[in-house]
Amino acid sequence: MTIKIPKVGLADKILRLIGKKRGIILPSGVYEKFGPYTYSVAQKEFFLKALFRPINEPLPNGMVDIQTFVSLKNAAEKE
Repeated sequence: MTIKIPKVGLADKILRLIGKKRGIILPSGVYEKFGPYTYSVAQKEFFLKALFRPINEPLPNGMVDIQTFVSLKNAAEKE
């Protein structure tokens, strides 16, 4: 299964600058439904939702921080 991760954009960098996280929603249940030869695209959380979420509040269930995910991906590619 291939999951395309959206690129970090200007809005993501602005949120990071003010100390907020923007989540991405990874597709779930696609593998069971369509099998290993599936191509899916992860969806970014709405910008305004991320902007108005308090800094101390964690991301909702099922979301991963886009900055953390991209940095882990880059570290894995270097190995």
